[in-house]
Amino acid sequence: MRFHVPMAGSLLALTAILGCASPTVTDREAYQGKPLPRPDRILVYDFAATGADLPEWSAARDRYGGRAEPRTTEEIAMGRQLGAEVAADLVAEIREMGLPVARASGQPEPKLGEYALVGYFESIDESSETKRVVIGFGSGTAQMKTQLEAYRMTDSGMRKLGSAGIDSGGGRTPGVLFPLLVTVATANPIGRDKGGDVNGGGKPSNGAAIETNARQTAHALADELRDAFRKQGWI
Repeated sequence: MRFHVPMAGSLLALTAILGCASPTVTDREAYQGKPLPRPDRILVYDFAATGADLPEWSAARDRYGGRAEPRTTEEIAMGRQLGAEVAADLVAEIREMGLPVARASGQPEPKLGEYALVGYFESIDESSETKRVVIGFGSGTAQMKTQLEAYRMTDSGMRKLGSAGIDSGGGRTPGVLFPLLVTVATANPIGRDKGGDVNGGGKPSNGAAIETNARQTAHALADELRDAFRKQGWI
């Protein structure tokens, strides 16, 4: 993998920062209602890399605008790959708590009384004059958060229960940003130099850095959920 010197220096600096930073919750909207029944099923949706990736009932779907400069196919593919990794790791974390959970992909839609977790990546679009907040990332991304929303299916449709957002410790560059920056800057998915490749569908393969950041992100979100589950008496 080759970089121009200025970019290489910036990425090395980011590596040093990320080596001592860990994702932490920076904002939360806690559930304040009556005690909730223990779930028969929790569905975890792949974390969205674009607004279109969100379920139609997600509160975030209509809250964000589009980027001033359209994302490339590779940027979208990498964001979706990271989103699938975070969802899979979060499912594993929740399952270890003893709760019935599954990735939403390939599953029936939530039934009455069932719960859903919807996540997405939120970034500042530096290519916009107003530096607006958007879903996903791109080559103009300078800041990024991971957001998670919790829902329950009711007689009147999906009801949002609460949300949480995570960033890296001390306000430093988010843990999920470094591997994505490398991919965008080099047009070469991380992991290719270690035997990775792009599969027949044109989807970038995973690299160790993305897997590590996905695990860290899922673990931070799982810690937040564990506290909420304990308050409800589920675990």
